[in-house]
Amino acid sequence: TDENHDQTVTAVEFAHMIQNPEAVRKLYEGGVNVLALVDYADFVFRDTAELSLEDFVETVLQFRGQSPATVKDVVDLRVCVSKEIARVDKTVAAASKQ
Repeated sequence: TDENHDQTVTAVEFAHMIQNPEAVRKLYEGGVNVLALVDYADFVFRDTAELSLEDFVETVLQFRGQSPATVKDVVDLRVCVSKEIARVDKTVAAASKQ
């Protein structure tokens, strides 16, 4: 995945990974819900050009199908939704001023 060995993963590197049948097979064998991961990719890379390799692996592991939701997952979701609502509010406010 880290094609240039800089310890980060970009959206382009991720796109290359999911086009590699061997990589997809290994993710699937590792219990990763690959379809959900692909759907989520736009969100992961929306606010950043790259993720550290450690953050990327942590994100991928969150898509294992057998992983039950934890309290931390719910809190993370709440924070994420709150930030998204604030971002949308800011966008709407800026658009209404024009």
